Amino acid sequence: MLSEPALFVFDVDGCILDSFNYFMSFLPRILQRFKVSPDPALMAQLREEIIGLLSGKSSPALITKLVLHSAKSMGLGPWRRFKFLVYLGKLYKENVRSVGFVPGALETARFLKERGCKLAAFTTGSSKTFTALFHDKQEFITLLDTWVTRDQVTRMKPDPEGLLLIMKRLGKKNPRRVVMVGDMHHDVAAGIAAGTITIGVKTGVCSDAELKAAGASFVLDSVKDIPSHIARIEALMEGP
Repeated sequence: MLSEPALFVFDVDGCILDSFNYFMSFLPRILQRFKVSPDPALMAQLREEIIGLLSGKSSPALITKLVLHSAKSMGLGPWRRFKFLVYLGKLYKENVRSVGFVPGALETARFLKERGCKLAAFTTGSSKTFTALFHDKQEFITLLDTWVTRDQVTRMKPDPEGLLLIMKRLGKKNPRRVVMVGDMHHDVAAGIAAGTITIGVKTGVCSDAELKAAGASFVLDSVKDIPSHIARIEALMEGP
């Protein structure tokens, strides 16, 4: 156990909640509806473009821009882009509360809280989205000491602004007592920029190789593996 309680900061989508895989399961239906061929090269291009749009300056219209940009890359004309936006909005509203936890995520949060750790969430999602996702998951919310959404910052990951805000709120001056956990290289980059320990998890967007290349201190299959690696994580915190 550490002399000073650690702070674990979690990304939400693809890390705590299985939202990435859940909504990706709708992709074949979406492509079929708009008569778009599931070309691997196009899908790879869209992935990189979406990751790019999920960084930089925060914007209230981020998701609208992201969806319309994706529709344009798929070759949809202006009117079909609008229909694409409306359809995805409807699909999201109908299913957002059905998104479940990544297996073991809630148990890991309980484990860390019982160990005396502080817990926080740092998400690119909006406050409205955050509230909708956790509407029926109040136990997790009660375990959090604070959270930051994109409408509370001016710049999103990989900028560390939100992470530094969390540390300030919770009085954490030593970044080596802080662990940033996420499924994207942007999460890892934000943690490194803030000087924290970083954990990449393979339950969302990025692969093992991408997370390692980003410089993650640890790459785990899932947040459920944090308890079994806690001794190694704490040893790194205590290190020079």
